[in-house]
Amino acid sequence: MYKKIQEYLKQPIRGKILGISGIENFHSLISKNAVVIDTKYPEVDMQNLPYDDNSFNFVISDQIIEHLEDPKKAIDESYRVLKNGGTAIHTTCFINAIHHYPKDFWRFSTDAFLLTTHLTTE
Repeated sequence: MYKKIQEYLKQPIRGKILGISGIENFHSLISKNAVVIDTKYPEVDMQNLPYDDNSFNFVISDQIIEHLEDPKKAIDESYRVLKNGGTAIHTTCFINAIHHYPKDFWRFSTDAFLLTTHLTTE
């Protein structure tokens, strides 16, 4: 998955980046000149981000939305804090054992994830 994301981006991630809960798998993709705000859930609730609109060039959450009560609200929040033309990258599991931290609510098929994120397939 991370290789596919890297192929899609084709360049280092630059600008101001909001990382939510463990973006270690993305460090090799991030420019050394980027400004990274690295937060942890649940200390920072992705469903109610404490940041101004249009604040970030990238929002990255890695394997967290399955733990949120309202993943659609979290995705909407990520778009709210993105600058115009910014990119949101959200990863999640599909076939995985239940892993409670702090809770485990969801599994997303490709169709469900696309529906939740307002995207369409090409």
